[in-house]
Amino acid sequence: MKTIAFFNNKGGVGKTSLVYHLAWMYARLGVNVLAADLDPQANLTSMFLDDGRLEPLWPEDGERGTVYGALRPLLEGTGDVGNPHVEEPEPGLGLVVGDLRLAMAEDELSSQWPACLDKKPRAFRVLSALPRILSRAADRVEAKLILVDVGPNLGAFNRAALVTADSVVVPLTPDLYSLQGLRNLGPTLRRWQNEWEERRERNPVADLAVPEGTMRPIGYIVMRHAVRLDRPVKAYRRWMSRIPAVYRAAVVGDPLLSEGTTTDNDPHCLATLKHYRSLMPLAQEARKPMFALKPADGAIGGHAAAVQGCYRDFRALATTVATRVGLRAHDGQSWGPRRSGESASRESPVPISFRPLGPAAEPPPEGKSLTPARMADLAHDLEEVIAKIEAWGIAVPGSSRLPRTAGHLQQVASAQSFPESREGLLKIAHAARDAQEFTNIGGMLPQHPLKPIVETLSRAVGGTIGRTRHQAYRAQSELWVGAALSCAGVSVGVLTRPDGVGPDYIVQNDGKEYAIEVKRITSGGNVRKRVSKAAKQVGDSRYDGGALAVDLTDWLPSDLTLRFAPGPPDFTGPRMPIARRLDQLRKEIFDDQANRIRPGRMHLIAVTAFARFIHWDLADLSQMHLTRYIAPLWFWQSGKDRRDHRARWLAELLNDGARNIGYQDLGAEEISFRDPGA
Repeated sequence: MKTIAFFNNKGGVGKTSLVYHLAWMYARLGVNVLAADLDPQANLTSMFLDDGRLEPLWPEDGERGTVYGALRPLLEGTGDVGNPHVEEPEPGLGLVVGDLRLAMAEDELSSQWPACLDKKPRAFRVLSALPRILSRAADRVEAKLILVDVGPNLGAFNRAALVTADSVVVPLTPDLYSLQGLRNLGPTLRRWQNEWEERRERNPVADLAVPEGTMRPIGYIVMRHAVRLDRPVKAYRRWMSRIPAVYRAAVVGDPLLSEGTTTDNDPHCLATLKHYRSLMPLAQEARKPMFALKPADGAIGGHAAAVQGCYRDFRALATTVATRVGLRAHDGQSWGPRRSGESASRESPVPISFRPLGPAAEPPPEGKSLTPARMADLAHDLEEVIAKIEAWGIAVPGSSRLPRTAGHLQQVASAQSFPESREGLLKIAHAARDAQEFTNIGGMLPQHPLKPIVETLSRAVGGTIGRTRHQAYRAQSELWVGAALSCAGVSVGVLTRPDGVGPDYIVQNDGKEYAIEVKRITSGGNVRKRVSKAAKQVGDSRYDGGALAVDLTDWLPSDLTLRFAPGPPDFTGPRMPIARRLDQLRKEIFDDQANRIRPGRMHLIAVTAFARFIHWDLADLSQMHLTRYIAPLWFWQSGKDRRDHRARWLAELLNDGARNIGYQDLGAEEISFRDPGA
């Protein structure tokens, strides 16, 4: 059993919310966990329990079902610690209820600290009381992990609370106060650890379980950093750049810092978490973690996409923290969510033969490698998306892409291995890509069906594997861009008309509307036709500008889109197919000789292209990577007014949305022109 305290003597850094969400995440990942509210403010308890449940646990007179209730007999001298009451919000998740009366224990804990040096038995009973209470509570829920929330101060009660901890995580906000808090916290932790070690050796009670109290700092988490697009705003960037050096000097005790170290590459940085401003009110009202919000809770449109991003962030953080403290999930198996029930019965895919896996390799960053456990997660997520689509009244035939995709992924998960044949690898690769993208798309869907989305979804999910492939994948490209726009946090309208004349998406910003058209180019011969049609579709006088999003996947050589070879796809070779395709696309919009946008293309003030690559390393079949890129962006100033930044805004909007759902940059490129022309 591991005990982790979340501590910073600066308040308002989001540590209580962090403990709350991590506790729920570990429970979802199948790790029995105990959340302990040792902050006299009891904010963690208020997040778990409503007033109606909490009031009976806090009676004016009588036994209190809180941590103070278990501590009270020892403090009053009527006995040893009592058996703690444990709330169980769900199986595998326990809560030791906090209490405002914990502040009354401060004086007693303060006076007993020096008494330990005199080997007084009562002093050791008092100072080991909190660890013993938490140990008994953990036994109640068979917890492998205890997460402790403590108050923001360096007083005697927090010192006693920190004695319970094997490890300490420091939540931070990028500001002056957190940096000063770090400078106070580091030396204090080291002093408490040394003083407790000295006292432990003097314990006179042989049968008294006294904790080791190692209080080992395992890293920091940057919380609530303000972000514009994918970058912290200027006011915060300054403080974020100083965090690694201050943490290393004050907490680790090592003043030497490698040049170029930032929060992005600092090994002591466990995560940088966004401030999910729009989700927290919904989560508080629903009394559930942000990543568990459903459309019925109000998480629709952009909120639904943010919920998925929140889930990915906290899952990655939970895995990182568990690894740092040496906790292994599922008795050494891969991390994976609890399963509740089985998916609906559907036509089974054709069986694939499998070969045994070799020793597990060191896992790459989340989202890049698809292990058998990850395949199981994808299959489960895809079943949820199918259920949501069918709830709209859209029939998903058992022989069509999505059910068969889920079946292929479940085969890998069941066999704990990957296919032997190239054909089998091909099926799994496409299945994994479809599952990832439709999971993102499912999070984008609004709560109530919209006719244009219903029509596009029907095309995308109704096709079989092999037949109607292009129609299904064209629809998937449109839906993917919609998901990216929703992830970028803008108001998106879907205005595709049955006659195909209107644009695919309308983005609303500052009272203006911008049209976005999605095209899938399959060969060099149809580039001009596609670009010309897109320019007409976004050129309606009602729109303030337009953008073209191009899916290049079908226009790239097959050895790049699906590569079975060691090493990543080579984008720097002599052929450079991506660069040539992009340049051909650019020349259909801009005339290099005349140095101006071509006539009939003026409405396309922003252009972006994306592509999806699958790479499977034949040297290690456990390492399949879905590498998804958004290609360089082009944008132009609209008209002659250089203060008009609509093009840049649209291009950054598309790029930001793509990053949020897992795409990587090939390298954004800004192309400026002296005069766009008339």
